[in-house]
Amino acid sequence: MEKMAIAYNNIHPSSRELSVTGPGGKLIYPVGENNFISDVTRWINKNYGDFVNKLSETTYAHNSKILDVARFIIRNGKQGDFEFKLNVYVGMEDEKLKKGVDYFGINAMEDVISKMLLSNNNMIVLPTMADKKTYYVLELVSRKGESTSNVFNLPHDLLIERESAMFPGIKAQRFSDETLDLFVDYFLDELYSLEEYYDKDNIAAIVKNKDIRKKNFHGKVKNGRMDFSGNGGKFRYFYGLEFPGLPGEELNGLNLNQLLEYEYNM
Repeated sequence: MEKMAIAYNNIHPSSRELSVTGPGGKLIYPVGENNFISDVTRWINKNYGDFVNKLSETTYAHNSKILDVARFIIRNGKQGDFEFKLNVYVGMEDEKLKKGVDYFGINAMEDVISKMLLSNNNMIVLPTMADKKTYYVLELVSRKGESTSNVFNLPHDLLIERESAMFPGIKAQRFSDETLDLFVDYFLDELYSLEEYYDKDNIAAIVKNKDIRKKNFHGKVKNGRMDFSGNGGKFRYFYGLEFPGLPGEELNGLNLNQLLEYEYNM
């Protein structure tokens, strides 16, 4: 009877056995359900169906640092030795008071410091949602305890002190070339993806065959025309950049998505 009870408990564990005390004394669970992000992380680690190379061939992911590392691991026969691990940020602890607060309880400075520390330890902070108390952090781990710094290394010199071509002789804190190059590549991936999206043949095919239209990604088709509502036709990360405008044009102050909409509806 005792062995049966132990076996049943192993197969049907209580949720409390999988829980730990989190910020504010609330129960949190170190194991979560699968979602799209955890699925993609696993697909990259296992490289199911040559997933890494196929995703790398897409325009939007062409300059992905994560996929660069994944290809390096596969190319050097290190698959299984190094893997990406998905972590969840749950809060910040005061070491003196031994108390913690969740993401909603920290101030803006604590948020910046925590994300800088994570980045400095070669972890990628994934986008944070305004209505969520947690966010994901991606890191590369070694199953054999090897150093990962020679495989995956984020730019640590975000800002450096140097002169500017515009102000020679005056040194100031400026973004490092490595940081700028990284974001330029990301911007170009978005730009080239939008060029593919707004290709005339692509738009015509979607208007002609509504079955290939993806909800929310493409705009709504009405009267033989697709509108601008599709999220796939907008900048996701760089929309805040403002277009300086040209003399005689009324485009000053428009961000990139507003400019896209203006051009699309002309």
